[in-house]
Amino acid sequence: GARLCMVLVAEGAIDRKGQPIKTDYVRQVICDRLKHDTRATILGHVQRGGQASAYDRLIGTMTGAMAVEKLRRSELGDDATIVGIRGFSPKFNPLVETIAATQLVGEFTAKLDFESAILARKKDFKRNFEYHKAINRDTAKHDKGAAGKTIAILCSG
Repeated sequence: GARLCMVLVAEGAIDRKGQPIKTDYVRQVICDRLKHDTRATILGHVQRGGQASAYDRLIGTMTGAMAVEKLRRSELGDDATIVGIRGFSPKFNPLVETIAATQLVGEFTAKLDFESAILARKKDFKRNFEYHKAINRDTAKHDKGAAGKTIAILCSG
């Protein structure tokens, strides 16, 4: 596939005249002048969802800083990488391997082999999934004669 470029716009960035530089403006300039298909993403919009926790903000800051440092030190011909979380620390991962692992999880899921899909996500995912199951264990007493059913939906990872 084609190599992509990343443009970072700092929150609160201003131009030489003191006017705010907005992400959508930068996107539009790239589209209009360079004729590149461009999408804008705001970090706060792609966090794990719900109210952002201190952990979300810390991980977002650390992975963002690592990504900028990687861009700063990268050289022509370097393998494409992404910043991910392994354990509780951000790490660089080869993009090709990450995509292959993600596709493997999809294949197991399509076959309804959820245990293999969980194992393919590595030990951190399995450990976190076990934490979620333990924390959300159903301890309520239920009336066996009740006509309705209680349904809980848990999204993990």
